[in-house]
Amino acid sequence: YEVRFNTTDFSQGHYIRNNTEIVANTTGVYNYQFSMQLTSTSSSQHNAYIWIRKNNVDVANTATILTFGANKQYGVAAWNFFVDAAAGDYYEIMWTTENASIVIEQEPVGASHPETPSVILTVNLVGTKLYELSIFKKIREKNLIFSLFYWFVGYYLLDYSFFFRVSISKCNL
Repeated sequence: YEVRFNTTDFSQGHYIRNNTEIVANTTGVYNYQFSMQLTSTSSSQHNAYIWIRKNNVDVANTATILTFGANKQYGVAAWNFFVDAAAGDYYEIMWTTENASIVIEQEPVGASHPETPSVILTVNLVGTKLYELSIFKKIREKNLIFSLFYWFVGYYLLDYSFFFRVSISKCNL
């Protein structure tokens, strides 16, 4: 299922289309941070899965499993994804469950607390790729010797940020 958004507090550089598509207006690297409140009404154990999709294609290695066991047990999925988006690209936060007893739940205003949204999304621009700048396009087009060095070392140099992806199958502490 696509996570649906029905309220935008404020927006600059991104917008929500069709209630599910998070659309980039500008090419760049973004940090998509979200929290999602889920609950289970089943007395038996069930899993929920959350991942992201880019332009209607599931993004590899982004799924996470949440396991619920008891009635009215809450779980909060709160993590972030660094995404590489060209202007017009869109991402969606996806989820599914093994059992319909797991739902994304909103909690209304209570006597001691404000409303609890079911999903909160924050999008931040992290960087702009150097190769999108015109000077580096010219270097690439001319196939200068520095272009290979630039590609490896300066990919995100403009914002002094470097990003690495690590996949660990199992971690014993």
